[in-house]
Amino acid sequence: MPRPRALRLFFAYEGPEVRLVSAEPVEMTPPPSDPLEPEEGTSGFWYELRDARGARLYRRITHNPIRSSAEVLTDDRERPIAREELSAVRGHFVLLAPNPEEATSAVLVGPPADDPAAPAKEIARFDLRSAPKRADA
Repeated sequence: MPRPRALRLFFAYEGPEVRLVSAEPVEMTPPPSDPLEPEEGTSGFWYELRDARGARLYRRITHNPIRSSAEVLTDDRERPIAREELSAVRGHFVLLAPNPEEATSAVLVGPPADDPAAPAKEIARFDLRSAPKRADA
């Protein structure tokens, strides 16, 4: 039977801690890869698949799914919407990637929590070989 073409990665986060809840193979067409090598000093958020040697197999640039602030309505007519820091930074998100045999890890890359404009760095790395395979795992 052919290997499912995509991998649905479910994550949960609380504060700075991110964990991979599951990696579920699915029959979907994954989004295309962005260039594998980011330019030096690049800011933003992306996720990667890497092989056992650490070589990038896939890289997808996306919005940062880890939310530390939210837009809120105010009573100020001059500024009816404001951004406020969340008192509890927690949530979950889903990312979709290809499912190549040689992929052994998923890597999240983004800015430091205290400086969203700073160059991106590795936030977390997860071993796909030991990840639960079902979303409800």
